Amino acid sequence: MMSYLLYDVLLPQLGHDVASYWAHLLVIAPI
Repeated sequence: MMSYLLYDVLLPQLGHDVASYWAHLLVIAPI
């Protein structure tokens, strides 16, 4: 899943809340 890969990349940089927000956003409305 693209969202999980993105989440793993963003998590160390942005934190859990931001990473989960972006992953969820991309699942709802993928680019």
